Amino acid sequence: MASVYALIHRYARAHTPLLLVGATGTGKTTVAELVHALGGRAGPFVAHTARELDPNLERSQLFGHERGAFTGAGERHVGWLEEAGAGTLLLDDFHHLRRGSQMALLRALDRGAFRPLNARRDLAMRCRLIVGLEDRPEALLGRGRLMAELPYRWSGRSAISAAISSTAARSWATQTSPTKAPAGSSAPISACMAPPTSSR
Repeated sequence: MASVYALIHRYARAHTPLLLVGATGTGKTTVAELVHALGGRAGPFVAHTARELDPNLERSQLFGHERGAFTGAGERHVGWLEEAGAGTLLLDDFHHLRRGSQMALLRALDRGAFRPLNARRDLAMRCRLIVGLEDRPEALLGRGRLMAELPYRWSGRSAISAAISSTAARSWATQTSPTKAPAGSSAPISACMAPPTSSR
């Protein structure tokens, strides 16, 4: 268990996206908050789930839009990527996104920029993205919930599979040693992590 907490500490200051794998209630938000707190990001921690998205307005909610982008768009809307600023965006239940939105988000990660709907220029993607899945990418692909290329694209990314209580995580975060697991924690924790990739 101690080694898993040490890995969370190790990956907290990386700039690459992080993949969290676990069913609802296993502590993905807690892990993401901890990664954000230890990472020293300048902006806020913003958490959303793809289940919140209106299927007809996914890209607007993710990337934002300018006035007049579509019927009813009477004013500018700030999307989740811009909302997170230079902080951390947890996008849980990523597999609930439509495939077109999955691809658009991957392109934004590759380019380090995104364009709100009806905007004339790109905005820099300054936040660190943490993606939450309820199962391994390969399993979700088999059920048709992810694009075929996503498991390959994520294979070189940091990945954590964990069940962790918020009490255990916050207790550990206050310890002097990053490899010291919180006393009294009985939450099962497992990790599968790739070597850190270099920052952009």
